[in-house]
Amino acid sequence: MLDEALDVVAFPESLVGRADFGVIVRGDSMSGLGIREGDILLVRRQDTAEDGEIVIARVNGGEYVVKRLRRPPGKPPYLESANPKYQPIAADKVEDLRIIGRVVGMLRTRFTNN
Repeated sequence: MLDEALDVVAFPESLVGRADFGVIVRGDSMSGLGIREGDILLVRRQDTAEDGEIVIARVNGGEYVVKRLRRPPGKPPYLESANPKYQPIAADKVEDLRIIGRVVGMLRTRFTNN
């Protein structure tokens, strides 16, 4: 599991297929992709991902984030929000950046008007 307690939800394999665990979204950094606070992201545990994939990452040993991984040729990788009010997180500008898993699906637990 993850290193510290989070809102983690277990699902039957018949429901989630390739996912190892679920994480409840907190915040709005991925709202531009339709990922909203309260959504449950289905995550496959892995320590690497391809350019453009949505990942769960641990930054500086403690903060967990949901971002799009970017791997520009010849440059350090970085994590990108889907909300312009948040700056990218560059791997060479933080002490520690680790991919925890790749988002493979999403469940929405409620409907909203916005």
